[in-house]
Amino acid sequence: MKNSIARRAAVVLALLVSVSGIAGAQTQTLNINVAKIVQFAFNASAVSLTISTATAGVDPAPATGSSTWALTNNTSNALLSASLDSPMPTGMTLSVLLGVPTGSTSATVSLTGVSQQVADLTKSAAAGLGVTYTLTAPASAGNYVGTRVVTYTVVAGS
Repeated sequence: MKNSIARRAAVVLALLVSVSGIAGAQTQTLNINVAKIVQFAFNASAVSLTISTATAGVDPAPATGSSTWALTNNTSNALLSASLDSPMPTGMTLSVLLGVPTGSTSATVSLTGVSQQVADLTKSAAAGLGVTYTLTAPASAGNYVGTRVVTYTVVAGS
């Protein structure tokens, strides 16, 4: 009988241990990190601007060229700036106007060799945003054939 009681106690103890192993909850900590992301791309590698017409007695008409660009930005207050690789010839002006996502701001900016802010960007992802370049050259600027490289830089916000 002592053996029987001991066996029953062992079985009960084994059941209690196995039941207590099933009951309860376990937790796991997840470390989550979404890094600052500011990616942008222009769809055309080159845009041509040609001034070729004028009315007698009036400066030549400006030339415009366009492209598109895309943006993915998950930061607040990112700033997009642009600069030329070298200044425009005397009398000529090259300006840019960028289409921007809703909530962002942009204005027409005359580009120089110095970096200038061209847009204030909000958190967004957008493609097919317009880019319009305008070249003006009064008759006094003379004729010119050359290239300029526009470098765009984004400074991520917070």
